[in-house]
Amino acid sequence: MRWITVGTVFCLACVFSFGQERKDAPVQEKEDLLVELFKMAAEQEFIREKTSFINLINGLNLSKEQMSEILKVNEEFRAEVERRYDELKEKFKQAKECFERWIEIIKKGELPEKEMKETQMADSEMVKIGHWVQSLQQKYGEHLDKVFTDAQRAVIDDFNPCIVPPQNLRDPIRVGQASGANPELINGLRFIRSLNGKPFQQRIVIESAVQRAVKFETELAHLTEEEQKVEAERIRKLIEKACDMSDVDFELNKDKLAEEFISGSAYEKLKKLQKEMEKIGSEIQKIGKERRLRNADRVVKYFLNPVIVEPILKERLGSFEEKKSSGAEKAGQNR
Repeated sequence: MRWITVGTVFCLACVFSFGQERKDAPVQEKEDLLVELFKMAAEQEFIREKTSFINLINGLNLSKEQMSEILKVNEEFRAEVERRYDELKEKFKQAKECFERWIEIIKKGELPEKEMKETQMADSEMVKIGHWVQSLQQKYGEHLDKVFTDAQRAVIDDFNPCIVPPQNLRDPIRVGQASGANPELINGLRFIRSLNGKPFQQRIVIESAVQRAVKFETELAHLTEEEQKVEAERIRKLIEKACDMSDVDFELNKDKLAEEFISGSAYEKLKKLQKEMEKIGSEIQKIGKERRLRNADRVVKYFLNPVIVEPILKERLGSFEEKKSSGAEKAGQNR
């Protein structure tokens, strides 16, 4: 599997471009329209990543100390990459020239041994750089992982990039425990409750809902026949419990019902088991000579990107200091 992922290249490119002027960039009178569209799409993607990051840190309620530590890790990461800037830039340049020569050669259907070896060596150098970047990401990712509380890490693990934040990030009650009840599930319970005056129809809908839920869990968690029966009975009783409530009681307890419905599922239990297995896997990974970041390392994905992280956190920390100074000034005036 090739090391050059979109995230790795983007991260390295961002670090190199941070504060650098592109004086040597060729000026083209008329760019290819498709290339121009790709550039605009890349700009939009950068804006989306930036927006997602802001939504995420808003939902995490980071303390000043946490933001300072995240900023420090990003600055150290960027500095370590920039120390090799000249060396890496030259290697990228050499590889580019080599690959461009090779393209012209293979267009002719030729495979000269000398140029083939040169191209393989250039490709090998790119792979080495990729491994170095990944090891660097792992090093600083381990520092970042210690910054967050368990509740905050739970939010990060469940977070999906977004322009408009979901409800549990817009109005967090407590990080990691925000009201994240599935609105579709609650609406489904409401619909079944609306059939309280039609017991025959209601029973058909309840059984259909139970079968679908159990089928879904079975596909995810591979339930045995016995486990399917137990789960079907659990879900059925929860739905009947919702139907037996008064309108007021249902509205007051709908989030708890939804949480009970989800947290008691075999799939949720499986996720907890997977988290425990991930901890074991993490320990095993440390034994290997070449440790690699898992592609799913979300802390690195969202919090180890100097171009996005540094300016946003510096601005937030600056706001903290302004509020602190303003508060001290007002306190002095009131004396």
